[in-house]
Amino acid sequence: MKVDNVHERLLPAAPEAVTALFADLDRLWPTLAFPAPEPEGDLLRLGAMLWQPVERAGSPLAYEIVEPEEFRASHWFEINGSEGGTVLRHTVRGEAVGAFEPVWRDRIEPLHDAYMEAVLDRAQEALA
Repeated sequence: MKVDNVHERLLPAAPEAVTALFADLDRLWPTLAFPAPEPEGDLLRLGAMLWQPVERAGSPLAYEIVEPEEFRASHWFEINGSEGGTVLRHTVRGEAVGAFEPVWRDRIEPLHDAYMEAVLDRAQEALA
């Protein structure tokens, strides 16, 4: 099953101000509602997901999902200036296979959607 999950928000700030939020991820991650990813060597773990940081042109933060094997995907943030502010976008793109398809669709995607909306809320609050 192909995965293409996108969340975005128009923020009332310049791209530089939005980019600066990524210098301190605690400002963005909604730790009161959701657990933060935990370091595991050079990787990050959040539940069943193990993320490897990668460089991605134009992205202040990008990861490849390296676990579980049945879910190969990339996720990243993009920051784009727009009339009236800056669009902050988060994308997950990849593939869930086999027994992981219903796990993604029924359990992880709804939780991920809630995480991302909370992250975008925090970004908006930080820039207010």
